[in-house]
Amino acid sequence: MRILTLGTAAFLATTLSAQTLFTEDFEGNSPAFVLNTTDAGSIVSSWNTWVINNSYNGGDGDLVCLGFPFGYSIVNTPAQPAGITSANGRYLHTASVEGIADGITNCSFGAADGFCINADNTFSRMSTDVNTVGAGSVDLKFWWICEGGSSYYGQVYYSVDGGSSWTATSTPSQYNFQGSWTEQTVSLPAFAGQATLRFGFRFVNAVGSGATDPGFAIDDVRIIADNTSSAAIVPGVVAPLSYCQGTDVDVPYTITGTFNPGNVFTAQLSDAAGSFALPVPIGSVASVTGGTIAAVIPPGTPQGTGYRIRVVSSSPVVTGADNGSNISILMGPNAGTDASLTICEGDDPVLLSTGGDPDGTWSGPSPVVDTLYDPTSMDPGTYTYTVVSTGPCGNDMATVVVSELVGADAGVSVTATICKNTGIHDLFALLGGAPDVGGTWTNPGGMAHTGMFNSDFEQGGIFTYTVTGGGSCGNDEAVVAVTLGQPGQAGPDAVWTVCSSDLPVDLFDLLVDANLTGVWHQDDEAFNGVATAAGDYVYVDFAQQPCSNDTAFITLAVTPAADAGTNSTAQICPGDPAADLLAFLGGTPQSGGTWTGPGGSPHSSTFIAGTDPYGLYTYTIAANGPCAASQSVLAVLCETGIAEGAARGALRWLGADGAGLQTFDGPAMRNAAIDVLDAAGRSVMHRTTMTLTTRWQLATDMLVPGSYTLVVRHAEGTAFVRFAQ
Repeated sequence: MRILTLGTAAFLATTLSAQTLFTEDFEGNSPAFVLNTTDAGSIVSSWNTWVINNSYNGGDGDLVCLGFPFGYSIVNTPAQPAGITSANGRYLHTASVEGIADGITNCSFGAADGFCINADNTFSRMSTDVNTVGAGSVDLKFWWICEGGSSYYGQVYYSVDGGSSWTATSTPSQYNFQGSWTEQTVSLPAFAGQATLRFGFRFVNAVGSGATDPGFAIDDVRIIADNTSSAAIVPGVVAPLSYCQGTDVDVPYTITGTFNPGNVFTAQLSDAAGSFALPVPIGSVASVTGGTIAAVIPPGTPQGTGYRIRVVSSSPVVTGADNGSNISILMGPNAGTDASLTICEGDDPVLLSTGGDPDGTWSGPSPVVDTLYDPTSMDPGTYTYTVVSTGPCGNDMATVVVSELVGADAGVSVTATICKNTGIHDLFALLGGAPDVGGTWTNPGGMAHTGMFNSDFEQGGIFTYTVTGGGSCGNDEAVVAVTLGQPGQAGPDAVWTVCSSDLPVDLFDLLVDANLTGVWHQDDEAFNGVATAAGDYVYVDFAQQPCSNDTAFITLAVTPAADAGTNSTAQICPGDPAADLLAFLGGTPQSGGTWTGPGGSPHSSTFIAGTDPYGLYTYTIAANGPCAASQSVLAVLCETGIAEGAARGALRWLGADGAGLQTFDGPAMRNAAIDVLDAAGRSVMHRTTMTLTTRWQLATDMLVPGSYTLVVRHAEGTAFVRFAQ
């Protein structure tokens, strides 16, 4: 393995047109890649995995699916060309987990078919970041191979935030249908100017058809930067190193090299951790020379102590280093915004508010007590709210200009908590003071309202009462700020019945019309609601005050699950005594179920060789209450001992229907010839056809019951499989 990374300052000073920032040939013992991660929605798969080795030879193995073994072959991985460093050495590639178990570790994959192998996505990525700040362009180069298929392909991802998020490239978007090693170059503008750039490779294994090895393989990964401009930006000293939100900051800088007419220098602010993944522009100047940028720390910038500032240019595009020292941004005091208050003489006291920080002080024509303005004892005028700073940011002030008028009395504004679903409430009765009658109400949306609040369906909010004023005072308003209290809702008392196979069961999942914020109890002890046995349980949902709690009493009943055993095979030949099919099933099947024969017709549990047909017999235990039915399948055969050969698994027998049609599946075949051999190896049927699809049927109703071998000779070889008539 060879890894090269360059620091920012050294990279900016160079005049070379291209530099290799990172290279990995996977020959060392500690490659700079992490294998089989969960990035980009991937999983650690049970079917496919990323490995690094120098294995190129395929081989044969078998996969057990639904209790039956199926053979497979993995082809050799094509040799690498001389252009790859250490050709035919170690490389990064996918491998089938099943193949690894059979000692086959070259480039392959287990194709998802939704039957034996599930779909999966597997991901491997760089374990370190590469700094491309100052680069004009950045290329990712690597060698790859992947035959795959339409549903089986590789992808390339990149991250510019240390691997927290990933973006797929689209040149190309899928890496497949490539049977020989080829070198790929990917270049995107997003690769340049990043302090934390890294790449990852993902193999997508969706359910499909037409899958072909090899899987996705990678070698000689390189990141190459191109910086054809000698222009550079050198940061000056930013001082002081502590600022308040919204304050000015001077950003000095010097330059080397030449910048083009129309160039704009922009000062950028990092986040509080010093990262420029999402830089914030804080000031700019159109110039081709060094100088100082008059910038402003944006109001609302989060408080922090690790900020940095850098300068970037537009023509050419150059990213300068940061200022080299951490900058603290402080949250200054906020006295709120200036406001005005018009109040009638004789009104009740009202709150003076600017929306600023608490704990400030008021000053004005009259002393302010409890932040209230009382028109009966205070003089109108300008009242100033001051919030004192404890740091370097300075004090902040806001004013409320109070005017007094003579007019109506709408009462005193209040806040009221009303419990949901408690009927109708008169908002007028909730107002403070002595409001005048005959006013009008509006709801939180400004629409007319009756003043009678219906807690069964209305939402909370600010309801405004307006009394029309007389003379110069104008109207008077007071509000009722309604907050809805949530009553307890535990749902109805009930008896719940579950199947024993569903235990343990989360009782929260069974609640009906209930809040899920309550607490479960059993035997007066609180627990997490996961029940492991039948019993009596109590669910209590606590209400928001002033509402009432609610309780539901639940009885959990458990019905035993149906058990039809597990799939199995039975060898019963002519001359053998009558056999009880139940005795051949795996597991612990219940008695009392029903049997159906190969054609789907009902059958007793007794098999009589020479009379009953061979094939798949299905045993069913019927559903019982909440418990689903259970089924198992018994394959009844009479094996003759004829070897099935190395091609076993190329074909599969799927059983026969009631019309005497045997069903097979396997790979599509061209120029196929079919022979059926009896138990003694004699040919009893011969058919020819041009093409066989992946699933096809053969009429065998003319054959007597027994065990047979199907032999298919086709353009790619010979395949055969046993079946029963």
